[in-house]
Amino acid sequence: MNPLIKTCLIDSSKYPSTRSDDVTSSSDNDPYFDDNMLGISSHSSLGGLAGGAYGYGVHAPDLGKNIMRTVKNRDPYEVYDLAKLLGTGSMGTVHMVKRRKDNAGGSARVKNLSTRNRLEMHRVHPFAIQICTVPTIGKWFESCTGLDEHTKDFPQEVPSIDNSSRSIHRDTSLISSLHRVKEFGKMALNMSTHQPNHIRINSYLEKQRKRGNYAPYYALKSIHLDRVNDLTFVNELKNEIAIMKKLDHAHIARLIETYDHKKNIYIVLELCSGGDLYSRDPYTEDQAARIISSITSAVAFMHEHGVVHRDLKYENIMFATNHPKAEIKVIDFGLSKKYLPDQKMSEGVGTVYTMSPQVLEGEYTNKADVWAVGVLAYMLLSSQMPFYGSKRREILEKIMKCNYDFKGRRWTQISAQAKHFVKDLLQYDPDNRPSAEEAKQDIWVNKSMHSSVRTATDDDMRAVADSIENYSSHKMLQKLGLMIIAHKSSSQEIGILRKAFKRYDTDKNGTITYPHFRQCMKKYGYNNQYVEFLFQSVDLDGTGTIKYTEFLAATIESTGLVTEERVAEAFDRLDSDDSGFISFQNLREILGNDVPKEYIDQVIDEADQKQDHRISYDDFLAIWDGELEERKLEKISGINANRTVADLANEVVYYSTDDDSE
Repeated sequence: MNPLIKTCLIDSSKYPSTRSDDVTSSSDNDPYFDDNMLGISSHSSLGGLAGGAYGYGVHAPDLGKNIMRTVKNRDPYEVYDLAKLLGTGSMGTVHMVKRRKDNAGGSARVKNLSTRNRLEMHRVHPFAIQICTVPTIGKWFESCTGLDEHTKDFPQEVPSIDNSSRSIHRDTSLISSLHRVKEFGKMALNMSTHQPNHIRINSYLEKQRKRGNYAPYYALKSIHLDRVNDLTFVNELKNEIAIMKKLDHAHIARLIETYDHKKNIYIVLELCSGGDLYSRDPYTEDQAARIISSITSAVAFMHEHGVVHRDLKYENIMFATNHPKAEIKVIDFGLSKKYLPDQKMSEGVGTVYTMSPQVLEGEYTNKADVWAVGVLAYMLLSSQMPFYGSKRREILEKIMKCNYDFKGRRWTQISAQAKHFVKDLLQYDPDNRPSAEEAKQDIWVNKSMHSSVRTATDDDMRAVADSIENYSSHKMLQKLGLMIIAHKSSSQEIGILRKAFKRYDTDKNGTITYPHFRQCMKKYGYNNQYVEFLFQSVDLDGTGTIKYTEFLAATIESTGLVTEERVAEAFDRLDSDDSGFISFQNLREILGNDVPKEYIDQVIDEADQKQDHRISYDDFLAIWDGELEERKLEKISGINANRTVADLANEVVYYSTDDDSE
């Protein structure tokens, strides 16, 4: 570019090389408002503010839910490829999807940025940017001024799109010939699938693995708001999203992100490909106990966080994978509700066969979920419903009278402890029912079963401890990146880490407390002071316990799954406005308003190589130096197709089984 033209077009005044501490915010109401992405002149230590360890002394309670972003005015089909149709309803569809290859890395790849964003990255004057974005004239202006050197597209890899995916997306007539999810009153857009469908899903996934494609798949739930006449349904949908953002548990399906685009709402969810509870019936008593152990752990976690599910049923308990001992996930929070302690609820919601008497009467508490767990336990043990009848009225009468029995050949083989568990939960008076926490600790649920189930070995636990120690020295930005990578990883990929988490979470609360953490870590010779330091390093949101995803973030490097492709996706998530940089405001959005401005400034300082108070992808990649396995950083020029994931495929499958017998 001509130097004179460059001087005129580059807006140097907007990006000073040093930052003034006396800069006044343009918003008097927001003390954390950042007018510009200001530069910075020094890289000071975080000691004092964070006590020497990120997460220690800084409270960011909304970090977990902020990881799950809401994207507005963007078509999710620009980001995800459709692979399989999982179900349809009157108001939308559910598809199995994966990240598009031509969009991999998002804003970390310059080729994915708009012309405006590419020019802004090079600090071109706003007036010049405005001209460049005008059709026809813009291209001529770019060529004459030399700005086209900043907007040239990088060579793009041709995306590998499944033919059936393309057909489904473009030819809606094919949808009617594919499997449909059965509707019960309203659109059944949960992830419940019956046997033919989940077998089809796993057949597809197996073919992809044989081709060397180990990219994670998700479920994309789309709702067409222009087809919705009932505002209540829209409110239920928003309620489901808000609740799922707050629930970080090993046995609750994860919400990845949401899109709001052209009167449509899209929800990207963890894919549960193993089918619902109906798909594997009948179960042995040991299998039933393991499943109920996971369900009670999830329900107790919900209740602890003030959430009642209100629709626990066979269709809403899914197996994460097709492995015979796969973990279960609770799904479909559309009817769930936030509640206060001892709050009475009156809405008549749920599915009849798992409704408690109090729900039918119109006044109930969270003990309605406990009743539903009792119904599920009865069904798992006997393959029968406790309250059945040829007419709805007959079923309701039996529920109100608690009229059920243990007759039949199956029950003669069931232990007295199992029957006692069912009796405890299926009591008419909710005050006589145990809480979900008490049910979780029942003798039958916790008795030693299936010693043959694979657990994390001592070597695995040693590797996890080493990973935690390594994680404690990471910069905050790297820890945030690992949180995002962990959040988007599949159940198969994190199988060994889930097992390790259960070794730490001995009381099955869904979180790790300091005493349990210390008990595990002291086995490796760490003293109390250092163990406390490690605990505070992993407790990224500063809430005093280690959440499931926080643990995964601290240990996922031990699996070898941290690749340049996933680092690029983490950068894209942090760069929420697709500017090509991680800015102060980006970090404010993800860390929340409870984190001091000075802390965010210093988080940027530690990774900001150009001292312009924003993090480029090169800056972000540099903090992973020595962590990435496929190439040295200076030789990386794109996404490495031969990822470590392929090398670990067999081990991943080995560790993707359930471990509820501990």
